[in-house]
Amino acid sequence: AVEFGDVGSEGLAQVPELEYWTDTALGSGQIVSAKRRVFFETLNKEVNHKEFSFIYHENVLSAERLEKYLPREIAASASLIGPHRDDFDFVVLSERSESKDHINRNLAQFGSRGEQRTAVLQLKMSELKFIKGLKGVMPILLLDDVFSELDDNHRHFVTSVINGQQTILSAVEETQVPKEFLEIVKVVRVEQGTICALQNGKRAGRAGK
Repeated sequence: AVEFGDVGSEGLAQVPELEYWTDTALGSGQIVSAKRRVFFETLNKEVNHKEFSFIYHENVLSAERLEKYLPREIAASASLIGPHRDDFDFVVLSERSESKDHINRNLAQFGSRGEQRTAVLQLKMSELKFIKGLKGVMPILLLDDVFSELDDNHRHFVTSVINGQQTILSAVEETQVPKEFLEIVKVVRVEQGTICALQNGKRAGRAGK
């Protein structure tokens, strides 16, 4: 792996020392950026464009930009451009009632906690399909404390989305998990780092969880 953020020990990087890393960063970084473009294009094909989409903000890596930023990178002892500076937005298409115009609402800034968590879940489900398309197998989905801070509607949405997908999820309180969902899953209780109980749901065998 290329350490994009390391331009020299103790902040004393010299230009000749950076030539090798510049060439390496260009080759590897452009590959990463190209694959990310394909990834987000694929994700946007999976989702309903009338409702939401992903906007990929690529921090372009090129020889010209590296040369331009070189003095600042040496001063900062850090790489200031490249795929490690990439970002993306998850936006929902909203309608202005007075004008009927549609605007993109950035969930990071204007979404509720429930909307943000369900958006992340949508992202994860799209990632699963993407990986399955590449590898031919569906990965296991891991969800940590996904039910906290969600209302009942969003909790039921979570269980409906992951239905049929092999999933390992955690919850601080059993009351956070919809009762009907507990009936079809295997429940492992952990107290003070020790597994103290294992319970199979009434229909766990058929659900394949």
